[in-house]
Amino acid sequence: MTISLKNADILIFLVFFSSAMFFSIFKIEYPLFVFAGTLPFLAVQKHLLTTFISDIKKLRYPLIFSAVLTFFAFVSLIYCFDISKTLASIFYFWLIPQFIMVISFLVFLRSNFNPTKISILILGVILFAHIVATIIQWILFGYSRNAGLAMGQTPIIPYSIFLTLGLCYSICLFYFTKYKKIAFSLSILSVISFYANGSRCLIFVVLSLILFSLILFKYAKKGLILVLSLIIICGILSSTLILSHQWSIRFNFNAIFANVFKILQYTPSSMGQYDPYCFSQDSSYSCAKESRVQKREKVLDPSFLNRLSLYKSASLIIIDNPLRPNGYNQHYFKYNIPHNINPSSLPYPRDKDGLSYYGEIHNSFLSAFFEMGIIGGLAYMLFFAYLFVIGIKKQSFFSMLLSMFVLSISIISIFDIPLGSGTTACFSFFIFGMCLGIMHRKDLQ
Repeated sequence: MTISLKNADILIFLVFFSSAMFFSIFKIEYPLFVFAGTLPFLAVQKHLLTTFISDIKKLRYPLIFSAVLTFFAFVSLIYCFDISKTLASIFYFWLIPQFIMVISFLVFLRSNFNPTKISILILGVILFAHIVATIIQWILFGYSRNAGLAMGQTPIIPYSIFLTLGLCYSICLFYFTKYKKIAFSLSILSVISFYANGSRCLIFVVLSLILFSLILFKYAKKGLILVLSLIIICGILSSTLILSHQWSIRFNFNAIFANVFKILQYTPSSMGQYDPYCFSQDSSYSCAKESRVQKREKVLDPSFLNRLSLYKSASLIIIDNPLRPNGYNQHYFKYNIPHNINPSSLPYPRDKDGLSYYGEIHNSFLSAFFEMGIIGGLAYMLFFAYLFVIGIKKQSFFSMLLSMFVLSISIISIFDIPLGSGTTACFSFFIFGMCLGIMHRKDLQ
């Protein structure tokens, strides 16, 4: 028999939701108290263990993938550079976000009222605040490397997931609500905030979301205006890519496409021949001796050249021993590199100790294979693939929001580690649980 506590249910829902939404401002410890407090509340709502088991079964596939990943993360303790630090990382960056996802799922699944409208409203307000704060910073400081409400707490690129969710939200708002003008205005502000944030990978996020919308929303009855607008935006972005050779080398995508395969023919330690910082006295990093042999023409932005060196280095290490989990934590790459690796396979930017200058690979998927071996890496990819696929099976506000958000995170993950901080990981997994909980509600189907 269900005990009805509707007023208390609404209160705990609002406190839970509001707390989770402010991950970008407050430390993770504070909202966790709220999450823990929801457990006894949920216990009196339904048939305790029986209902809990049936609810958890709805999450069986992502939890199975998570269990496999967690197993290999713990196995990586055998090979990692520091057991205590790696163990803390497993809990902080994976198990706690998973716990948040499960609790979020249960809260939204078992609320005694329809949480859809209020969720859309609160989520919209929070995302709007992030978008506007980022644009205001850009206007005030005059440079395109801003992180909005998370300034000083979350790195530039991981912070961009708040902005990408804003664009995903505006697209869903257009298709599934009557607030077309608000949705279109928010989408424009989102794109402007992308420029203010300054992350190049967001260009690919915009293009992907446009294609996603055109393919999956093509049968929407009232989507013609948005479709036409998105086609125009797509044309503008395509032209931008073609004309990028006239811009700074950081945004010269023509140079990237023309030279990336040539650079990849070099060993990771010798790619710095194309990096002017390897021949500068003012460089913040030193370079491997193979990169200081001769100075070649500058054809790529050094930050992208750094990434190519990291990508190839990690790939060679994985190929050398694909089953070995080298140590969980995307920030510990430089420390977990096996000692017997060929020196030429190390990235060319070096720190004062001769280690890789960068602690992370700047690619979440590649990092997963390095950290947990090929099986753990596959489990990581399948986890996100499942969330994406289950979202597109049903065309609703929160199902499409889930798919688009996962798609955005996946694209950013090719160039950086968007879930490499407790803030962005917990926020994202809260959104996953929220969308899954609402999607599984029978009263909303």
